Amino acid sequence: EFKVKNVIAKIWENGAFLMDEFNKIANEQSLEISLTGYPVRMHLVAKDSNGNDSILIRSLLIQEMVKRGIFMHPGVEYLSYSHNKSDIEKTINSFIDALPLIKKAMTENKVESYLDGKPAKPVYTVIKPSEKVS
Repeated sequence: EFKVKNVIAKIWENGAFLMDEFNKIANEQSLEISLTGYPVRMHLVAKDSNGNDSILIRSLLIQEMVKRGIFMHPGVEYLSYSHNKSDIEKTINSFIDALPLIKKAMTENKVESYLDGKPAKPVYTVIKPSEKVS
């Protein structure tokens, strides 16, 4: 597959598109939710109103994305060669659809009450984060 198809370029292109659109939408909604790192290995970040990392907000976002047919990992997001533009657009549209509930939960300062279960918990520590280093 790697010899015949432009696998790496497609993954980078799709990842960049997803990351850019996701971050643009979150920014337009004044939410501190973002995909950071490299487009082929993105890290989902969600911050509360004090600018602190929030596992609760991240858990609620993941829950709402799953309800819309999109699996997001609480830590690192990967794309594969099998993901196409339609998959990326569905992910973006699912994010847009989930935003009103996320914003409402954050505005009311009751994020945990919107969770159907328990919040995600870290099970390991990332030694080397997927962040670009200048």
